Amino acid sequence: MIHSNQTLKLDPQTVIRLADNSCDYMLTNGQTAAAEGNKNIQVIGGIWDGNNLYQTCPYRQGDRSDGGLKKYMGNVIFLMNIENLHLEGLTIKDPETFGIHLAKVRKFTVKDIVFDYNMELVNEDGIHIKGPSCEGFIQNVKGNTNDDMVALNADDQPMFEPSRGAITDIRIDGIWADNGFTAIRLLSAGSPIKRIHISNVFGSYRLRGVLFSHFGIHKGEPRLFEDIKIDHIYISKQLEPNIKPQSNWIMSPKGAGK
Repeated sequence: MIHSNQTLKLDPQTVIRLADNSCDYMLTNGQTAAAEGNKNIQVIGGIWDGNNLYQTCPYRQGDRSDGGLKKYMGNVIFLMNIENLHLEGLTIKDPETFGIHLAKVRKFTVKDIVFDYNMELVNEDGIHIKGPSCEGFIQNVKGNTNDDMVALNADDQPMFEPSRGAITDIRIDGIWADNGFTAIRLLSAGSPIKRIHISNVFGSYRLRGVLFSHFGIHKGEPRLFEDIKIDHIYISKQLEPNIKPQSNWIMSPKGAGK
């Protein structure tokens, strides 16, 4: 667990591996639910191995209920309620669901991130941002994922919604994949997404390059996307999907419970 005014700096080749059947986050912060939150946190370097074939979160067992902040959601890194956050030079390996999950973050930078995924589980996402979040810079993200490389989800389904609210003033610059799923997803289902600039997206993707969605959650609530700029997109359709079967959405990974 990391706290305000702390920096965790690792050599780029240092491997941190989640122990078998730990079923917990590799890194989170100390004030996720506190009114004041955390400030001035940096995480730099390291290979963060989620060891996904030997974990299992409730989501994989079919539990889609809202379990609150203490419920393990299969993320390698889960950080929430932070002002001035800096993540740089991380390699994220084999998450059970999301590689990096951020919620309620302001004045944040996520840069030079590599995804090294085994592609064994459906819904191995990259960087997930939840609202309310603002004033962020995401740059130079590379690798292949089995879901969104970068997701700005102002709202979401209960299991993956530790918070919800507007996402505004975000710059995304530089996404690379050669067998990705979706490069960037924007999701609004009650909360707005505004003033987003996406540029320099490269590679091939199985589903879409940039996706605007509401996903059927919070039905009846308005969807709002405003002042979205997209430029310099150089992508193609991945002709050979090489994706795991849909049955893997809910499963017990091999080795879990041993």
